[in-house]
Amino acid sequence: MLSSERAYNSDDLVFANGVDIPSDTSTTANIAVGGSVTEMLETVGDSDWFRIELREDQTISVSLEGSGATPVGDTYLRLYDSNGTLVAENDDGGTDLNSLLRFTANSAGTYYIEADSWNGGSSGEYTLAVTEAQPLQVYSLDEIAGQLTAGYWGGDERSFSASTIFYEFVSLSNAEEQLALTALSYWESLIDISFSPTFGSFTTNITFQNSEPGAYAQSMVQYWDGTITSSIVNISSDWVNQYGSELNDYSFQTYVHEIGHALGLGHAGNYNGNASYATDALYLNDSWATTIMSYFDQVENSYFSQLGYSRTPLGTPMLADIVAIQNLYGAGDARTGNTIYGFNISGAPEIFDATLYSRIAYTVYDTGGRDTLDYSGFGADQLIDLRAEHYSNIGGSVGNVAIARGVIIEDARGGSGSDQIFGNDAVNYLWGNSGNDILDSGRYPDVVRGGDGDDHLMGGFGSDVLRGDSDMDLVEGGAGWDNLFGGSGDDILLGNNGNDRLYGDGGNDRLEGGSGGDLLRGAGGNDFLDGGDGNDTIRGEWGSNTIFGRTGADTIFAGQGFDTVRGGSGSDLIYGERGNDKIFGEADDDEIFGGDGADRIDGGAGNDLLSGGVGNDLFVFTAFGLQHADKITDFENGDKIGLDRGALFSSIEQEGALDPSAFVYGTEAMDSDDRIIYQYATGKLFYDADGVGGADAVLFAEVEPESSLNPYSFLAFGEAAPPPAASAIDPIAGVDPVFA
Repeated sequence: MLSSERAYNSDDLVFANGVDIPSDTSTTANIAVGGSVTEMLETVGDSDWFRIELREDQTISVSLEGSGATPVGDTYLRLYDSNGTLVAENDDGGTDLNSLLRFTANSAGTYYIEADSWNGGSSGEYTLAVTEAQPLQVYSLDEIAGQLTAGYWGGDERSFSASTIFYEFVSLSNAEEQLALTALSYWESLIDISFSPTFGSFTTNITFQNSEPGAYAQSMVQYWDGTITSSIVNISSDWVNQYGSELNDYSFQTYVHEIGHALGLGHAGNYNGNASYATDALYLNDSWATTIMSYFDQVENSYFSQLGYSRTPLGTPMLADIVAIQNLYGAGDARTGNTIYGFNISGAPEIFDATLYSRIAYTVYDTGGRDTLDYSGFGADQLIDLRAEHYSNIGGSVGNVAIARGVIIEDARGGSGSDQIFGNDAVNYLWGNSGNDILDSGRYPDVVRGGDGDDHLMGGFGSDVLRGDSDMDLVEGGAGWDNLFGGSGDDILLGNNGNDRLYGDGGNDRLEGGSGGDLLRGAGGNDFLDGGDGNDTIRGEWGSNTIFGRTGADTIFAGQGFDTVRGGSGSDLIYGERGNDKIFGEADDDEIFGGDGADRIDGGAGNDLLSGGVGNDLFVFTAFGLQHADKITDFENGDKIGLDRGALFSSIEQEGALDPSAFVYGTEAMDSDDRIIYQYATGKLFYDADGVGGADAVLFAEVEPESSLNPYSFLAFGEAAPPPAASAIDPIAGVDPVFA
């Protein structure tokens, strides 16, 4: 049998309880939450009212089904408040032609449920049930697709079986034909079938007409196998005249919706003709945002409304529609080349042209090439998300663009607003353009550019290239071996994991390498460079820079300005280069070359090798003993050896030049005033805290043998600290030997 609807009959019936239930607020029939009742509509046009008591904010589910041997053929359910004012209704929200609604009481009190048939046209037995409603859930795309392909039809799928579907237009205007053709082309791009106008002896599968009021679709279906043999799409001319004939008008959305029915898709919920989200939704995300087969726009749906989504007309089938229609017909292979969507459009249908349609919602379906979402012409703050099944906020709307399941869009361009751009697992090129943007790359090696504005760029798992461009940017590498460029402006570059390359470029930048063997280059400006963990190479270049090597054996080139360098732990190689630099070797055995300029060099702990280079340099000593004795390779006239009274040399009585009485050539102190002992033949320098007293002389430095040192080669500074407690540096009390 071919049929467009299921048929039901009713015969003469006897009353279930012998008493007809009133059809108004005078009813004495009651039903409680958790209860059910089976009754009769005795005649065509009859309806029964039941009283029910509800609490404030109580949510109930009410079902009305034909039952028994002679069921009501097509139930209709209404709910009224205590004054008899209609507050909710439903026709086909349940299975088949049965009714189901969900209702939340705004206030406590008496409500009324009316058990009726569609248009009062049926009689028979029915069962009315009321339950405490469970909270609605968010459906997955597959669950929504299941509702579209089978749930709405009572569990049975329906579809055309041919690989080519033939259509014809009956008395449509040119504008109406264009809407229909464009809508067909969008569906065709998604699935593994084609549409063709009817010609020759071929039978028409879909007929487009405008002869009936309103908009609807109906199909003839072989119920034994679900094959659609023919469909009618009716959209009246009055409808098009009222809602417009452009692709961003509701008329076009209607054509896409009704063709979805003609191809076998039902509604997103068990409703038809009219519906209310509060009473008829089966799941929270029943909305245009997920399916063009929904009755609820992005604002009527409270779930998306609370997320801030904008009410935006649809230009294509949406995420769940694509899953559903491909489940019926297989996936299409549309747009295999390099496609640009948005501005500067290339290879994409007209609906994706942001120059023509700036306020529209759509889902991008694409099967190949290197593709781009280009929203560079918008000035609003945008969210561009290249991940499949995620929503973007484009052109001032929220949640209006999505990328279909399995679709890979590689590149994105933001506009002049403050945009957020998220990459995916492909190799992406992300460009923020002007505005204060946030760009987050994905899994594979990406190229990310902030453009103008104070941007935040984030690398992912791949080896990314991140360019802040102009203004003050925050650029973060990810897990890979990244290349970070600050550009002009005062930028922050964070390498994080991996062997990264960080280039500050212009401006006063902050570069932190993180873990791994990194390369940091400050370039212009007064930069802060921090190598972090690992064996790093750091170049301050121009400007007066502050440089930290941190852990690892680092190689540091301070650059041209007046720089401050701290090597950190690890055996570092440090070049002050030009300028009057302050260099601190800190822990372990370092090699330090001051270069040009009057440098201050402090080797710190460890046996360091120190070279002042050209200029009057100051070599500062803050540790002594065999494990901390530094060697100066080029001490020259004009250089000074700094003695920190606050750190070690507390028994030197005054700041400034060393008192000649505190300096002695030889191997041991000659009197109680001697503090610095210089072995001329070996170049070794010792500190004796009490001269010929009981404290030991301790090695603290070494110069080239026979270097010309005198008391004026030394400079004491700082406030004297209390003498240290006896320790391993005082092994033989009362003896004053010299330890080499």
